[in-house]
Amino acid sequence: MDRLQTELDRIFEQLPKGKDWEEWKEEMTAHFAEKMADACAAGQTEETALEEMLPDIEALCGLYQEEREVGLCTFFVRLFWQVVMAALVFLLFSVPLFLLGQRLGVLFGIGLLLFGLGGALLSALVLPGQKKKTVSLRRAKQLRKRVWMAYGVFLVLSWALIGAIQFGNHVFFGYPVAIDGMYQLGRVLAPYYGVALGCLLPLAVASFVRAVERGEMEG
Repeated sequence: MDRLQTELDRIFEQLPKGKDWEEWKEEMTAHFAEKMADACAAGQTEETALEEMLPDIEALCGLYQEEREVGLCTFFVRLFWQVVMAALVFLLFSVPLFLLGQRLGVLFGIGLLLFGLGGALLSALVLPGQKKKTVSLRRAKQLRKRVWMAYGVFLVLSWALIGAIQFGNHVFFGYPVAIDGMYQLGRVLAPYYGVALGCLLPLAVASFVRAVERGEMEG
């Protein structure tokens, strides 16, 4: 355990001593001491276990820093690939919309998929593979928070507008909303469901930010 502590001290001495430096160091020490104990209990020596853990130690301790250096090509390819994955999931869950005659959501998913594929392909072909980009974790986290807030406002306003259109016709024009079966209920709820599927976009942004935090785009 002494060598583990020595390695942690060496790595943390290279990091800027912010207000949560001590807390982060204690958390990492407890985490890797537990992993070391598990490895030794499984029959490994401390030296072997430490050698295997060193890459993880450096990677996790590096998360304390506020900036990441990422490969420019990898950065943008990963960004657009997140859009592709969100579009695929969107299309999968928009099948009920298609069956209920709500094809606008399906067209949006197809457009999102083509945009992501085109962006990823263009980034891979045009951007230099060795050029690096410095990404601020603080700004990335702020972006994630703002995207979720914007989506929340959009969701509330959209649902309010849909409800006003659907039920306002009954109040002002005498056209009641008929729900006399599961199909009709589905058609009434479909617009709300379609808007809710938009949560996949902020989820994609959140996944992208986590990849930056973990240093998964260095190449």
